[in-house]
Amino acid sequence: AQMIPKLKAFKPIKNWAGLRPCSADHLPILGKTAIKGYYMATSYYRSGIVISLYAGKLLAEGIFGKGFSKELASFSPLRFHRR
Repeated sequence: AQMIPKLKAFKPIKNWAGLRPCSADHLPILGKTAIKGYYMATSYYRSGIVISLYAGKLLAEGIFGKGFSKELASFSPLRFHRR
């Protein structure tokens, strides 16, 4: 508004800094991607501080343990791929 004074007449509708990433469907992204050896654990939005440790545990178990559980399918990065 200091640079463009006419902006003072407008009220912001929404602000977003991207500091709490959120996916398009508002669910976390957790699991393997289409790129071999590349995994994602992101987009926790407001719940990051609460679920990030558990998500990290699930991701590590999926990578180094017995594989990813079926319950994690809802959070798979592959859900965004066009079919």
